[in-house]
Amino acid sequence: ISLREDAKLNTLGKIAMNTVVSDNLKARLNIIGYRKEHPDVADYEIKNPVFVVGLPRSGTSFLLHVLAHDDLRFRGMRFWELNFPYPPPFPNSTTDSRIMKSDFNLGAYKSLLPNVEALYTLTSMSYQECVVIHAMAFLSPQFPTVSHVPGYVKYLQERMDYKAAMRWHKKFIQHLQHGVPKDNHFATTTWLFKTPWFTGMLEELVEVYPDARIVYLYRDPRKTMSSLVSISAQFTGMVTDDLVLKEVGRVHYNLWNVTHRRALRARKKIPKKQIFDVNYDDLNKDTIGTVRKIYEYFDLPWTEEGEVKMTAFVESTRSRKIHKHKLDKNQFGFTEEDIERDFREYTDEFTKPKGN
Repeated sequence: ISLREDAKLNTLGKIAMNTVVSDNLKARLNIIGYRKEHPDVADYEIKNPVFVVGLPRSGTSFLLHVLAHDDLRFRGMRFWELNFPYPPPFPNSTTDSRIMKSDFNLGAYKSLLPNVEALYTLTSMSYQECVVIHAMAFLSPQFPTVSHVPGYVKYLQERMDYKAAMRWHKKFIQHLQHGVPKDNHFATTTWLFKTPWFTGMLEELVEVYPDARIVYLYRDPRKTMSSLVSISAQFTGMVTDDLVLKEVGRVHYNLWNVTHRRALRARKKIPKKQIFDVNYDDLNKDTIGTVRKIYEYFDLPWTEEGEVKMTAFVESTRSRKIHKHKLDKNQFGFTEEDIERDFREYTDEFTKPKGN
């Protein structure tokens, strides 16, 4: 309804969003059907998974990729696996025919948004975040990121069933795990998940995954919010000819304002041993040193091979140009003063002295 009544989609937008909705529905139905044919999927346990969370644009994608390169320790999810999950893909395959389909789709996508590479690197083999999984349950910020749907965002803020989102997430992961042969090392590696959307459902996350380990990234919200809206505006601008930045900005601002407050309440209920906080600046200054602290905190064995792989990835990113976003109060519909007021408790929580 919100896509029809709020988004003011142009011709390209109608085609694109129809494809997005239908693809997500098809994937969901395929997974449900597979589960009925293979009821043992429900028996798969997801033990001690690691979740990377934090506000959008706070370094979660970077940390996901760093950790995922220790692929003897972790299993991350590739872009193509999440977009073509049926039947369950063999992990880390480089020959699956679905990779070619994914390459074609990404090529078309990048031709429509040539500046996307300045925002983040995306290939079929990139590690992808779980917002795609939640989109299959139609409980995801993926939709407002690429289109202006304030009615849908209001639903997310006021009536969303967060536990249903996490239950679907687990079903999806069990589906992927069903494709792993028992003699393959990915049968025992630790699952690695990431999306800022987890930030607002930490309490439900721990209900569904009681032994979850959470890495929580903090970055100055004055930087994260402007960066998020700038990126969303570029995506949304593709699917509408009537883009109003202030409206887009306020929708995102309100959503993540609600989300971060849910996170602060949930953090008080979750045992401290399950959460490790990481400052964005520390991660950038000493990436491997910060990652080593994560391993130590959660008692994860550190290996020389893993360190070599993670270090190689970090070094490969050093020459990449960073796209900077400047907050214009007359452009995005909120000011630094708004952020300082509304996110004060969040900032205080992560800048006070800590034991970890």
